[in-house]
Amino acid sequence: MDEIPEKCRLRHNIELVLTWYNDGISEEGAIVEIHEMWDEDDTHDWCHTNNNAMIVVLALLYGEKDFGKSICLALQSAFDTDCNGEIVGLIIGIMLGGNNIPSYWYECYEQKLSTTIEGYNEVSINELVEKMFTLFKS
Repeated sequence: MDEIPEKCRLRHNIELVLTWYNDGISEEGAIVEIHEMWDEDDTHDWCHTNNNAMIVVLALLYGEKDFGKSICLALQSAFDTDCNGEIVGLIIGIMLGGNNIPSYWYECYEQKLSTTIEGYNEVSINELVEKMFTLFKS
């Protein structure tokens, strides 16, 4: 929050979610509040930064550091589900560390990733991570 200007709408929207959480509003109630503020059928609202940031914050707070619950909250809240689920999974994964994520979330992938990147249609996750680190170092 220190990085978001005080008079910014994004900050105000995130503070609303923090207030709802601190006031004991249920996760379902908070989701309803977001949907009352934003119209998921509107193409602007559907991919807007603010409502999706609110969903990410909601999922992280109400998910209570449970990897699956956090991701599922991001998805059930709707709007930009793939991005919100991914961001929540990334953040909660970093918070917990890979050894604390239940294996059923990743063992089915057999350490392989299918992509649409030329030359990397199917790649091992470790190979892709190593390649990315090499690119970032240069």
